[in-house]
Amino acid sequence: MMLCTILLPKVIYHRFSKKEKKEKEKKEENEKKEEQETEWTRIENFFLKPVTIFCLNLLSYVIFLGLFSYLMVVSFNPTFSVIEIIICVWVFTFCAEEIRQCISSDSKGIWEQMKVYLKDSWNVLDITTIIAFFFGICLRLINNDLCFEAARVILCVDLLFFYIRILNIFEVSSSLGPKLVMMQQMFLQDLIPFMVIVLVFILAYSVSTEAMLYPNTELSVKLLYQLPRKAYWHIYGELFLDDIEGTNPCTDNPDKYDTNSELRCPSAVGKYVAPLFLGIYVLFTNVLLLNILIAMFSKTFNDIQKKSYSYWCLQRYQLIHEHYDRPFLPPPLIVFVHLYRICKWLKRKCTNKHNEEQNIFKWQFKSKRTKTIIKLEKSKAKQCLQMHKKQRIKLETYIEKVLKSQTELECKLEAIEREVNPKRKNSANLLYDY
Repeated sequence: MMLCTILLPKVIYHRFSKKEKKEKEKKEENEKKEEQETEWTRIENFFLKPVTIFCLNLLSYVIFLGLFSYLMVVSFNPTFSVIEIIICVWVFTFCAEEIRQCISSDSKGIWEQMKVYLKDSWNVLDITTIIAFFFGICLRLINNDLCFEAARVILCVDLLFFYIRILNIFEVSSSLGPKLVMMQQMFLQDLIPFMVIVLVFILAYSVSTEAMLYPNTELSVKLLYQLPRKAYWHIYGELFLDDIEGTNPCTDNPDKYDTNSELRCPSAVGKYVAPLFLGIYVLFTNVLLLNILIAMFSKTFNDIQKKSYSYWCLQRYQLIHEHYDRPFLPPPLIVFVHLYRICKWLKRKCTNKHNEEQNIFKWQFKSKRTKTIIKLEKSKAKQCLQMHKKQRIKLETYIEKVLKSQTELECKLEAIEREVNPKRKNSANLLYDY
């Protein structure tokens, strides 16, 4: 009995100590795994953040613009160079990314996806730049000097559009982002409809003055080019008075002025009548029409400036949403991500494990992240509701105060009227007796 009482506690303690050691070892292993997972998740979260994806894409786009500018300014020759091949591959990766953005939309059907994709003006600009680039490269492959010069012009215009595309970066700024909306609204809603009115004045003035200054001119491409040229530049202050009044050296010989070797002399009547037309035309266009356009611009500026914060919030949301779905590798390395997703899609198709709800070309949330996002959304929704409640309570209290003050004023006015009315009656009675 004595031995049992002595040995049993030790045996029990020994067993429990073994269990505790095993549990401690398991805990340590789990902690190590969690530490490793947390380090890996930190690295993964850093590279999958929209901010890092945005910065990497911006850096790659600046390098692309530098290479493209160097190609067009310095080394655009009939023979293909290494820089030109790199730029072609780069633009091909842009095209692949635009296709992925179109496919990754939640709408069903190709036409619906295209409609959703084309609603964004930046996507329309991307498509035009990519199509113009490949059209210029196709012209560049033809062994012809005219095609080569046409390809140069098209690629230079395309480079201009690529530079305009970088304005998307300014949507991050709360002060510059709404300015882009102002520019868009001013161009689409104000400038383009207004240019129709200006075009009527340009055609009326140019045709009438050309008929007075240079009568019986032969119909040609040069005439169609010269008709609106001077009238358009008159709007910006270039008057061409020396050509209109005939002070510059000129000739009446048709063989010379048809070949553009010398200027044609204006007619005797046109020298005196055309400057009068010019003065009236400049008065209408420069003084009246341009000031109306400036007033229209100021109206759109004030309208958007009042809602600038809401416009910036929408721009910021669209930018974050776009870069959240985008792969973390920038172009041209983004091809590897596209190839990986295509292989994954083919594997699902071959193994018949394709899920209709999931879209492989779109970033899928993990279960933990969905829970955290839902919690954040609920908390933000509660905060917004609380803010609205507070504002409503403030408005109700303010309205109650105004109503109280109104009733007090009405009572005071009634008391004053009661005091004044008997005095008026007494004075009226006295006058009647008198």
